[in-house]
Amino acid sequence: MNIEDKYKFIKEKYKEIKKQNDILKKAIVEYKKDIKHLEKNNDEQKNKINIILDKNNNLLNDNNELSDKIVHLTNLLEEQKKSNSGWRNLMLLTKSSRENVQDSVAFEELGIKIKENETLHKEIDDLQNQKDKLEKELELFKNNHKEKLSDRERTIENLNDIISSSNKNRIKMESENDEIKKQIEINKIHFNEIIEKKNTHIIKIEQVCKTLKNKYYPRYKVNFNQIPFCEKYDHRGYYIQ
Repeated sequence: MNIEDKYKFIKEKYKEIKKQNDILKKAIVEYKKDIKHLEKNNDEQKNKINIILDKNNNLLNDNNELSDKIVHLTNLLEEQKKSNSGWRNLMLLTKSSRENVQDSVAFEELGIKIKENETLHKEIDDLQNQKDKLEKELELFKNNHKEKLSDRERTIENLNDIISSSNKNRIKMESENDEIKKQIEINKIHFNEIIEKKNTHIIKIEQVCKTLKNKYYPRYKVNFNQIPFCEKYDHRGYYIQ
């Protein structure tokens, strides 16, 4: 490969790399837009997670309140059972004896106590069911929260990998571009030196031809215009300017 072909090859290679570099720059700009969009989505996701955490905290507080209420109602139920010894004694009486007592104030009070106990049992069951439901919801929210955190971490990790790879490619392209620029400058200097030397040689040959023409034409009648290098030589089409 001669110098001219080598220069053309380097020039084409430089154009190709410059084109690739421009494409890479556009890709980086688009990628930065995607990163901003993902960051916005991450912020929205983070806000949603915070809302879920707040809801979880509220559920925990409600659960604690329900647990305290269940304990309180259970204690009340135990006290009611202890105070219902008269009712148990009443159940031990014969049917005729109970019928005689039905109209008494004590029996009415015991009936009220029984209804209160039934109501307390029902409230305890309802509260226990609510507690179980809240615990299931809390566990579900915790699992969803863990999954979203894992997805967010994976997304951030993938983004970091893409950014790292893009930076490496950009640095590599810039390094290759700088090397090609340096080589082009070196080649330009070298080509200019070659052209200068050739121009010097051409000038010397023209001077020799002119001398020969002036010296031998009167004697030998030689047409020096038909001798190579005697005519003015146009070399601009043969060398790189």
